[in-house]
Amino acid sequence: MKMRSKIMLTMVLPVLVIMLSLAAFNMLRVRDTLIAGQKQLIAEQLQKAALEIERDNSESVSVVRTLALAQQNGLFGKREETIELLRGVLDDFPEFIGASCGYEPNADGRDAEYVQNFKDGDTYLDADGRFLAYWFRDPQNNGAYTLEPLVDMESALYYAGVKEKYIRGSSETFLVTEPYVYNHANLIVEQMAPIIIDGRFMGICGIDRGLDFLDEFINKLKPYESAEFFLISSRGRIISTTYGSGLRTAPVDQLFVQENPGEKGRMLTDVFTFDEGSGMLQFDEAKAERLLDGNVSNTYRDIFQRFSLSRRNTDVIEIDDPLRGERSFIASAYIPTGGWRLVMTVSFSEIMAPTRESAALTFAMVGVTVLLIILIIWIFANSFSRRISVANELAQRVARGDLTAEVEVDTKDESGQLLQAIKDMVGSLNGLLLQVKSATIQLVSTATRITGTAKSQEATIQDFGASTTQIAAAVSQISATSRELLNTMENVSSSSSETAGMAETGRQQLAAMAEAMSHLDGATQSISDKLAAISDKASNITRIVTAINKVSEQTNLLSLNAAIEAEKAGEFGLGFAVVAREIRRLASQTAKATVDIDQMVKEMQSAVSAGVMEMDKFSEGVRGGVGEIDELSRQLDGIISRVQELSPRFAEVREGMQSQTQGAAQISDAMTNLKDGAQRSADSLVEFDKATQALHTAVNNLRREVSRFKVADRNTTGMTNMPFPMRPKKSSGG
Repeated sequence: MKMRSKIMLTMVLPVLVIMLSLAAFNMLRVRDTLIAGQKQLIAEQLQKAALEIERDNSESVSVVRTLALAQQNGLFGKREETIELLRGVLDDFPEFIGASCGYEPNADGRDAEYVQNFKDGDTYLDADGRFLAYWFRDPQNNGAYTLEPLVDMESALYYAGVKEKYIRGSSETFLVTEPYVYNHANLIVEQMAPIIIDGRFMGICGIDRGLDFLDEFINKLKPYESAEFFLISSRGRIISTTYGSGLRTAPVDQLFVQENPGEKGRMLTDVFTFDEGSGMLQFDEAKAERLLDGNVSNTYRDIFQRFSLSRRNTDVIEIDDPLRGERSFIASAYIPTGGWRLVMTVSFSEIMAPTRESAALTFAMVGVTVLLIILIIWIFANSFSRRISVANELAQRVARGDLTAEVEVDTKDESGQLLQAIKDMVGSLNGLLLQVKSATIQLVSTATRITGTAKSQEATIQDFGASTTQIAAAVSQISATSRELLNTMENVSSSSSETAGMAETGRQQLAAMAEAMSHLDGATQSISDKLAAISDKASNITRIVTAINKVSEQTNLLSLNAAIEAEKAGEFGLGFAVVAREIRRLASQTAKATVDIDQMVKEMQSAVSAGVMEMDKFSEGVRGGVGEIDELSRQLDGIISRVQELSPRFAEVREGMQSQTQGAAQISDAMTNLKDGAQRSADSLVEFDKATQALHTAVNNLRREVSRFKVADRNTTGMTNMPFPMRPKKSSGG
């Protein structure tokens, strides 16, 4: 690839990538900003439309509350005046279809009175005279006013619902009922307010407001061409939608769409049936079997149900709209009066149209910019590549050895600096080659001298190596002899130490034995002393036994005398005679026992005396053994002292031999290192010789290479043709 193409590629491609990246980033940022702004605008437009509906609802509620306040402030019970007021409301507000006022049974205390005075024209009463006035525009009579009594008071939301709401204590003083279709014609909603007097619920006032105008009204509220509206009641029924009146009163929790991939979908209205009683569309299970079809979408149902969970405006979100068949925005605004909710959808493509236009303009500008950049870069690359081509041609001539080329530099940019550098390089090479030619001669001469010196050093090192080998052998023999002698001295010293240790152990054991014999002598003496004490105690026992024997003899005599005296006393001495016999018997037993004790004590004294004599003999033997042990211990002390005196001398001799051995080893190591150093020196000289040979070869090669160049200076010295001297041949003795 040429330089020009590389420049174009390396410069245009990054610029193109950067420009496209910036454009894409800018578009994404613009897109996000636009979407955020459009969401805000959608929310504002939706809120504006909701405020229009809220304003109409509030005005209607204000009318109803005014009617209720009129009843509470003096009009209550004035039935004829109330009827006229209701008719006047219909005159003043054409959008109202009906106006009503109903009392609780006999709330004004006049029901019985009106029953008695009932007239055929009094169509605002029930059978009991209860006031239930209802004016409405009769569609079957070209909209003429018709007065009828209210019905379903206890079950209908417009009355029972208002009453129940008041009883619950609700803060709202009105009620907006669910919309329904009246007489298959008008969609109406009832807006009611309670009549409260002295804290009691007395009845209601209300108006029927037609909602048919809402279809056209919300169509006019569209802020975007693709905008679509759904107005939903507080209980989840469609009041109005820009998709047509066929969905009025349909429940949103049964709202399904028939999808058509790639095209617009269709809202399924044929699954509903109109209920005459409620005036509303009801979901028909029998017609809903088609919902089993996989192309039925419940997107709207799910979103509406989610919106109904909040009593405030919802955020703008994006959905895959099955009705449009494309991406859409959807949001809702809460309408407080009535609890309604206005939902709006807008096509995503309409919102993003400005973004697409901006993207097209941006990419067009990027394209023009890139073309201009390419043109500028091409002009620059063409000029730059021309100068590079000149530099390349000059470099190729230098590579071929032609240093005679001349070049003119006409620019000071980087390419001009490159040409100037090549020009300077050619001049420098001319001078360098002349210096190289001169240096080659000096290198050859120096290499020759180095070779001769190396040969002399090689012979000297060989002689030195032989001498060091002989010295090393002698030192090795000395070292071996010293080691053997050192081992012998270590064995003698070890034996001496072991002998001294064994003698010391024997002496310690004899000392322990002497100490044990001394303890044994003391123990035998103690035993002798204790036996002597036992002999003394036995003598004392003998004396006591003798005394007891004498007492028993005296007791026996006394008992005998007592028995004689008892015999003399006759029957009065019988008891005493018995005691005397018992005492005599005990005295006889005591005398017998003392004889036995005396015999045992004598035997014990005999045994103790024999033991004392044996212990005396044993003690004498022990004392003799102690003396012999002491003598043996003194002899061992002498032996130990002599052995211990020899140990330090053996140690001194061993240390001397060890020092001698270490010295011999160091000498041997030194000689070995010296021998190795000599060998390495010889090896180095061999390598040095090889290096000088390589130097000669390199010089010859350098000469040949230099001769290839043609230099600008023609006054050469002819050195390029000078033959190099040959290095001297290696001698046969080397």
